[in-house]
Order: sequence, then structure tokens, then C-alpha cells
Amino acid sequence: METTQVVIIGGGGCGLTLSSLLSNYGVDHILFEQHATTSRLPKAHYINQRTMEIFRQHGLADEIVATGADGRFFRRIVWKSSLGGDKPTDRRTLASVNAFPAGHLANRDKPHGPMCSRNLPQIRLEPILKQLAIKKNSEGIRFEHRVVDIVSTDSGVVVKVVDAEGLEHTVQSKYVVGADGGRFVGANIGTQMHGIRNIFEVVTTHFKADLSKIWDEDVFLANVKGEHGEAGVLPMGPTWGKHSEEWVIHMSHPVGESTGKGEDQIKTKIAAILSIPTSDIEILMISAWSPECVLSDAYKKGPVFIAGDAAHRHPPTSGLGLNTAVADAHNLAWKLALVLKHGANGGILDSYEQERHPAGRRNCDWSLMALSNRRVLATALEMAAQTEQLCVNEGGLRSSKALLQAVLETQKVEFSAHDLEVGHIYESVSIVPDGTAIEKVDPLGQVYYPSTRPGHRLPHCWLRTSTSSRIPTVSTHDLVGQSLQFVLVTDAGGQAWKNAISDLQSTSPALVKCVTILPRGTQSTDKASEFIDVDGQWENLSELSQGGAILIRPDNYVAWRSINADAQAIPTLIELLKKTLKSSKSSTDLKL
Repeated sequence: METTQVVIIGGGGCGLTLSSLLSNYGVDHILFEQHATTSRLPKAHYINQRTMEIFRQHGLADEIVATGADGRFFRRIVWKSSLGGDKPTDRRTLASVNAFPAGHLANRDKPHGPMCSRNLPQIRLEPILKQLAIKKNSEGIRFEHRVVDIVSTDSGVVVKVVDAEGLEHTVQSKYVVGADGGRFVGANIGTQMHGIRNIFEVVTTHFKADLSKIWDEDVFLANVKGEHGEAGVLPMGPTWGKHSEEWVIHMSHPVGESTGKGEDQIKTKIAAILSIPTSDIEILMISAWSPECVLSDAYKKGPVFIAGDAAHRHPPTSGLGLNTAVADAHNLAWKLALVLKHGANGGILDSYEQERHPAGRRNCDWSLMALSNRRVLATALEMAAQTEQLCVNEGGLRSSKALLQAVLETQKVEFSAHDLEVGHIYESVSIVPDGTAIEKVDPLGQVYYPSTRPGHRLPHCWLRTSTSSRIPTVSTHDLVGQSLQFVLVTDAGGQAWKNAISDLQSTSPALVKCVTILPRGTQSTDKASEFIDVDGQWENLSELSQGGAILIRPDNYVAWRSINADAQAIPTLIELLKKTLKSSKSSTDLKL
């Protein structure tokens, strides 16, 4: 029987990301995917700022940056009467709004992370993630392997797998992670999905066409509404902007309503809606699906976890599905590694569900709300069209268009909800509250308020070891990097914290390190553990007084904070580290 530490079931964006992260942490694992290839459909495509910084942290971002579209190509969402055509009613832009935290909004969001968002469909993203996973674990990435049974035992989990030749294999692992889209693992361990299914039906067509003469370079999504119907059109690359070779068009209808799904029928429909010749369209793939908004009642049963679409499935509004899945993998990977590689307390694994289930709930609720708001938009568009037909004076038309624009601006909850990307706040056994309240939350999700309050994502700013421009900057997020270390951040007055930590660092490997951020004006430092706040940003972002400190987890979340040099807080810090890192088998086995 083959043995490993972790079995990952599912080779999509979530499973492949988890594989690379576990490899970076040195965790032995095998990934099984029942299909022969990665996704043949474009599927999700918006990669938000938080996901990009996760990819950057673990060395997965470079090719995504090189291949994906940057903010120049997704600045606006537009509503148009058609894309082509030469009738008086064709090619009219009814309204336009700013898009995701890129493009026009980049200056708002760029200060909050070391990377900005990208646009890259899964049909191009997943092969990149697969090759990176194979590079790190060449023998452990196994496509065309179907898991047929998982059984929990006293020593872990027994997994039965059938390979491409129909041969059955058995693997013994400590843990299993189901990232299979909800096809098998969740039902096997008895979890249930709750929520709304079959909200409506969608026919999505992936096609080739030259739309360069009728597409604006900076448009992310064109909602077309005309006499032949309505649809949403998006570029899919591989060249971006108006020269994109591939596109998707989404056409929706109520559940049960008969609609032609044959290739010729679809091609004719696309040509009519977009007002382009059918000869310009080459169909690549047609898929029919129904949006749903469902959340699992549990993310963990014994040694088996679920993540990604196996745990939550959202409507595509706000682009939260794939991004939430990557965040699941990021949250779980370092916890599994601490337990498996360093004998940490297995209780930390309970914090995965405590932290990620509320995140899944929040994102499901948000995407459903944003989807529901589209009904308001549809009504406004219809009213605007009727008003245009009835109004004979210029003043009435201007008022109608202004009203339509105001209504469409409410859909910023879908297209620029930055706080949904980077602002989720954790509460769990691995977070120690400091008694402070959450100060600000934007109910529309537009504004992210950085904070070092425990449970918050570490605020980003740029640091240097010297004020010289020749020395490259590093992000506060680089203080952890790909390591499993917890990082204690303080200032020159935080010697007491350093002394307390040094007393714990008696064995190897070290899982805690101290970093000092020196104030603006410091010229240079020759210590690897010291960085300079060159622009003075950390002074404001840290929310710390002289001698205060924060503890950063391997996922760049704040686990603990003392706003000032409070000696009475030292025992709390030490207790958190012991509780998190000590072996569950021995209360004295503290590997720091």
C-alpha cells in the first residue's frame, strides 16, 4: 500500500494551488484528478488582489502576470444596444461604470498590496498551476485517476483510486482534502450543501471572432441588450483588449424555458445579438449551466477536509468563486504543514473551518446580493429605453440617462468590491483578540480599511534595508515569505518581546523570528532582521505605540497584538505560541 501525508482529490484551481503550497512547505502528498486534462472551458477569470498576492508569496505569480490581462484591459463595464451593425439603433452605449480594483480604480487599491488583480480564464490559468505543481512534485500529480472510496481509520484515511487503465490502487494518508467541486468527497463524509439552486439557466459559448473594430480596448464586460435579445460578452485572450482572439458570451433564460442549444442555432443567436455576420464566428465550446448559491454545513469531518467548490458555490457576480477557493487552500496548507512537519498541535486544524466557513458564507451572501441587484438594473434599462422612445425634448433624455447611470452605479457592489477581496476578518482559536473593536467597515464593500487588529490581513507597505534607491524594496508580506515561520514585528523599543521569544527558540527548526521596523529617517542597517520604513507608511498602518508588537501568521494574518510595550501581555503571546505549535502528544514538545 502506498503511503503519503496528504491526498488531494481534485486538480482544479484549488487543488493545484494547495499542491504547490504543500510542496513549498515540504509536505509529502499526492493529487488525484479524474479527468485527463485541466478545464476545457474558460470558467472563472478574474483573479483578485488577494489571490495574486497569495500566488506571489508562493512563487506562482510570474507566468500569471505575464499571461493575464492587467488593468488597462478591464477598466469599464458597458451596456450597449449592440456591438456591430449600421442601423441607427446599433452600437449605442447606454451606460458605463468603472470596473474592478484595477484600471481607473488602481490608484485606490494599489497601495494596499504588493500586486494588483489580473484577468486570466481558468482554461489558461489551470495549465500554469498544473505545470508548477508538477515541477515541485513530479510523481505526485496524477490526472486520469478517479477516487472511488475514502475510509477514515485510527491512523488516518485509506483512499481507493482507479487509474486510466482501470486498475485499482490503495493509498494510506494522514489527511484528505476534497477539492473536487462537490462531486464525491463531501457526500462521502456526510456534509450537506444548503442554499439556493437553479436560480436560472445559462448557455455559455466560447468562440473565436475578430471583434477588434467593434470592441473598446478597456472594456471588461459588454452587456448587450437589443431587439434580438440580451447577453454578456467578455474577452478571453490570449491577446488582450480589442485584439482578443477568443471570447465568451453568456445568454440566460428562466429555468425550464425551451431554447436552442445546437451549434447552428447558437451561432445564429450570437450573430443577431451582436449584429455581426455568422461567418465571423467560430464556435469552440458550448455549455449549459445554472448558477447556485450553496454552502456546506461543515468543512471538516475528522481527517477529511473540503475546500473550493466542494465547500461553497456562488453565482459568478463579484468573481468570488475561484478566489475564495485559493484562499481556502492558502489557509489550510500552512496548518497541515505545521502539524505534519513540525508536530504542532492538531487542534490548529479546527481553525480552518472556524475561519473559512464564515468567509464562504460572506462571499455566498454577497454574490447573491449582487446578482439580485441586476434585476434593478434590468428594470432601469427597460425604463430608459421606453423614455427614449417617448421623450421629444433634449432635457428629458438627459434626465433619463442620468437616472439610468445612477442606478447602474449601484452595481459597484459587483464590479469593485475591494473589501470583499482583501478585507475578510478571521475569528478562531488561533487568533487572540486584543479587546479592540472593528473600527470601520464599508457596507458597500468598496473601501478596504487596513488594520493590525488580530484577525485582520497584515497591511501592506514597502520596506528597505537601506534608504538607497539601489536597494530593492520588500513588502511587509515578504517578512513571512514561503516559510512556516510566525513573525513578531516590533520597533526599536520592543526588546522585551525579542527577549521573550529568544527564550523559546531553544530547538530547531525555528518557527518564530523577530523583525524590527525602524522609523523613516534611519539611513541603513546591517542586520537581516531590521527594515526601514522608508516612506513612513508603517508608522501609520501599524496602529502601534512605541514598543508595541504584532505576531504575523504564515498566511500574513495577524494572530496577536499588543499596541504598546505591555509586559503583562508577554504571557499571552507565549501561551498562544505554545498552544499553536506544541505537539498534541507531549505538552513539553515545543519545536520553535
